[in-house]
Parts: sequence; C-alpha cells; structure tokens
Amino acid sequence: MGLGATPATRAHELQDRLDLLSFQIDTLLDSLSGGNLLDARRAITRELHFEPRAEELQTIARMADEESTEGPRHEFPRRFLGARILGDRTVKAVQDSRTLDAQQMKASADLLWELREESRRLERELEAIVETSEALNQKDRDYLLRAGDALSYSEDILLANSVLAYRLAELADAAATESLEAAEPGLTANEREQIEGFTAKNITEGSSRVAVDAAAVRTLIEGLLGSWEALGPPSADDPAIRVDRDALLERMHDAQLALESVSSRIQIHQDEALVAKIESLADELREAGRGLFSIKLRLVPILRSPYEDATAKESVDLREVAELAAEEQAAAGGSKRETEDELYLGALKDMRSRKEVQEQEFRKKGKVSEAKRARRRMAVMLVAVGVLSITSAVVNFVILPGSSGAPEEPAVQELRSVAKTKRVETAGPMMITHVDGWNDLDDTARQTQVDKLGEMVADDGFQMMFVVNEYGEVAAVWDQKAGGGLVGAPE
Repeated sequence: MGLGATPATRAHELQDRLDLLSFQIDTLLDSLSGGNLLDARRAITRELHFEPRAEELQTIARMADEESTEGPRHEFPRRFLGARILGDRTVKAVQDSRTLDAQQMKASADLLWELREESRRLERELEAIVETSEALNQKDRDYLLRAGDALSYSEDILLANSVLAYRLAELADAAATESLEAAEPGLTANEREQIEGFTAKNITEGSSRVAVDAAAVRTLIEGLLGSWEALGPPSADDPAIRVDRDALLERMHDAQLALESVSSRIQIHQDEALVAKIESLADELREAGRGLFSIKLRLVPILRSPYEDATAKESVDLREVAELAAEEQAAAGGSKRETEDELYLGALKDMRSRKEVQEQEFRKKGKVSEAKRARRRMAVMLVAVGVLSITSAVVNFVILPGSSGAPEEPAVQELRSVAKTKRVETAGPMMITHVDGWNDLDDTARQTQVDKLGEMVADDGFQMMFVVNEYGEVAAVWDQKAGGGLVGAPE
C-alpha cells in the first residue's frame, strides 16, 4: 500500500479493540472510586499497561468519582481514554518491536491511521454536543472540554508513526522477498545489515531499532525528493502535474512528522548510550541523527515554498560540517573548550557584522531585487553558521570527555509563558527549544522572546540555547557570554 493513500478501512477491528478497552476501563474506574492518586496511578499502570501523565491521572481519577452513569459526561471521557490508550499501545508496538514483520507493521500502520480518523470524529462530536446540547449546563461543558483536552492523543504522533510503520513494512518486505541493496540503494551496508537482521529475527546485542527507523525515514524522504525533482520546476506545471505535485507535497509533510518523531527518539537513546558509556552505539546514533538533519535541510525549503522554482544555492551537509568541526577540535593545540567558545563566538560575531553591513548597503542602494538576492545569500551563510554552532556545541558538551553534568530540563509549560514552545531537547548544558508561531512575529518580538528564554534557561544552569522555528530551522541562538541573537532575515 502506497504511503499517502487512504488505507482500507479497519473500522471493525478498531471498534473491537475499543470495545474491549471500554470494558477494562469501566472495571478499573469502579475500583478507583474514592482512592488516592498514587494508588490510582499504580492500578492504571498495572491494569491498562498505561502510564498516565499528571493531567491524565487527574482526569481519570475524576472520571472514577463521576456520579452519572449515562449521557455525555459518562460516555465521552471514556471514549477519549480508550482511543488514548490504544494509540499509546500501537505506537509502542511500532517503535519498540525487536522484529520487523511486514504484515504486523502494515496492520499497525492501518490501525494508527484509523485511530487518527477516530480521534477527529470524537473531536467533532464533542464540539457539536457542547455547542448544541440543551441538556448540558456550563459546568458539564467545562468538564467535557477539559477531559477531551487532557485525554486526546496527538494526531501528529499517530500520523508520524503510521508513516514510519508503512515504510518499515516496505523495507521488511524487500528484505524478505528480494535484494534489499537493489530495492533500496540509498541504504548503507550497515543499515542493510541491521534491517535484514531485524527482519530475519537475527538481532545482536548492538542492534539499534531507532537507527533502523532513522534509515527508513531518511531513504523515504530521499525518494520523495527525487520524485519532486523529476516533476520539473513548479512554474512549468500543467494541471495534471500540479495534481501530482500536491499529492507528493502532502506525503512530504507527513514524512516530515515522522522525521521529527524519530529525531527526538534518537536524541533520547543517544543520551542514554552516553550515560551508559556505550560509545559504539552513541556513535551510530549520532551518525543517524546527522543523516536525518542533512535530509531535513533539503526538505524544509520545499515545504516552505513549494510552488517557487528552486534557485541554485550552496548545499549544507551536516556530515561535512561535523567533520570539519571535529578536525578543527582535533587539530587545536589548546583547550578544547576554549576552541569551541572561540568558534561559536567568532561565528556569531561574524554573522552579526555581516548582517549589519548588508542592512546598511540595502538602505543606501534602495534596490529591492539586490536586497532579496543578498538576503538569500545571507540565509545560506546563516544556516551554515547555525549548523556549525550546533555541531561544535554538541561535540564539546556531549562527545568530548570530561564535560559537566547536564542541568535539569525545564518544564515546557514554564517556557510557554514566553513563547509557543512545543518541546525541548537537551545535550549537557545545551538546550534546543522548538517553537510555533515564530514566523508570525517581527524581529523585535523575536528578540524579546530569545532574551526572556535565555534568562529562564540560564537560571536552570544551561549555557547555550538554540531556538528552532516551525519549519525546523535554527532561528535564534543564545549564549551566556554572547547573549541572544536572531539567525537570518525574513524574505
């Protein structure tokens, strides 16, 4: 089944699973009534194999004490909880499986797709009944909306793992029925060996599933980019090609969700490998992450401006940048920490000075076309600076021995008081903050957010922070010594 096509309905299987969960949930809630939250958490984990977050636990405990036995207050929270638990189980089945069975992966992918549709139906039904039902008072409406918000599962997570599962099924099928090297020439020899091992259930102790997932997503996007380039420049599209381009664009958006999901998991597993001092695994995961970041640098410009003809521009390959940073570190005769600081601060200073010079030239010449071309050149340079800064920081804080212990990761909720923070990633005293709505702000508002975020993370012990915008681009940097600065200028 091709990625992006609506899979055959599995509504009957989905409903069977939800019905079974409904019975388990009712039984559990009866046993929780009147208990404390600690006992409730233990019972939920034991009976449903589900570890609730704080807001989920509080909602489930309130459901247990709910007096109504029918109607919306009784029905909707249970339906949301059932879909949440089933989604959690299916995502774990995709991510944690120690074997790659094509049929099982396809089944999980279909189920996740159908769960996404079910989640949408639930949201629509809840919205309709809250807005139109005369039997509900305001207290009822508030309760239902809070329960739905707390228990609903992210549609992006469901879609990302559905995309991943479909791709893994394709690779597993190729490994079992034909030559994987011929079918997937973009895979490295080590990646082929790993995929064949998981498919044949011949898994060694050093086998890494998340590295296999990274290879799956990277080669998926490489194929999509190849198909995109084969369509030619968007300005030459006829109606038929535009339909094909729009369908391909949708698949690329879905693949980006899978890329972000796998990238987050790689960082978690890499941190665990470093803590456990398993250097070979950490190196493998680091290389997998670089591969994803490299393909992301090619994907993001297309997603941002899909109907504009691509212009010739310098490509930035994270592998090359990382190797350059590593060579500079190895060749340095002095302190490695001092070298990294000089590298970062020098790049940041150069970035700011070049930007100031360009802006002065723009004002003097007043030529819009020249300004646009200069900003494009500047954007390429700044992407390289951002990549080099992140790479050198990771080399210093994570890869090099003797780095200081990692500060405690700040709560996302705290950062949301300043910016629309989606998630954070940490590597030693460095933090990457992913935000939404960045490109809706002007430069003054962006700088204000960077400065405030910097103050907050400094209080938590972090020395460096990168802000990544909704397009996955490094949009700003903050450093204890250099302060905060914006990366790039809007077109």
